[in-house]
Amino acid sequence: MTASRKLTATGGVALLLGLILMIVLHQFGTGHFATVSRDMPWTHPMLPVSEMGCAMALGPVAMALWLGGIISLVVALVRSVGKRS
Repeated sequence: MTASRKLTATGGVALLLGLILMIVLHQFGTGHFATVSRDMPWTHPMLPVSEMGCAMALGPVAMALWLGGIISLVVALVRSVGKRS
């Protein structure tokens, strides 16, 4: 596996993980419609109402993964185009 393919694979995985983590935090974070509309104990599978630390820590991680994945894919694209010319 070449360095460009490794960079592309790493960038793609980072981009997908960041996107999935953002979606999970949005769906199960406190204040979302699904968690507020029903006052059931199982509507808060990830965060209790009193603990916001998990979301506050994972939000920037998700954004960094997403941005890092995009940057890695752009760098891999530029490297592959630069090799061909």
